[in-house]
Amino acid sequence: MAIQPGDLNRRITFLAAGTEDDGFTQQEGAFRPVAQRWASKRDVSDRERSTAAQQGSDVTTRFVVRWDSFTRSLSTKFRLECEGAAYTVSAVKEVGRREGVEITASRRDDGGL
Repeated sequence: MAIQPGDLNRRITFLAAGTEDDGFTQQEGAFRPVAQRWASKRDVSDRERSTAAQQGSDVTTRFVVRWDSFTRSLSTKFRLECEGAAYTVSAVKEVGRREGVEITASRRDDGGL
């Protein structure tokens, strides 16, 4: 699967949790931007929910970025942002032989109307 330059048409920002040190322990802090990459984006599923006091939808999306020293280290500990939406990373896998990285992520729309 060759990654075509024209397919990488979305700018995404990767976020990693910072650490906060209180002098005794280190705890996970707020997520901060650590890198940006061009990516392709494809929504693969969506689901609506309407349960007790919860209304909204979940969207699962696949992003593909080029493989490099940063993207090879991606894991489910990262989050990402694309076009103003925040995504939680649920899976990361290599595409080809060090050609690209496929990121499966989901976002939640809580329907705040």
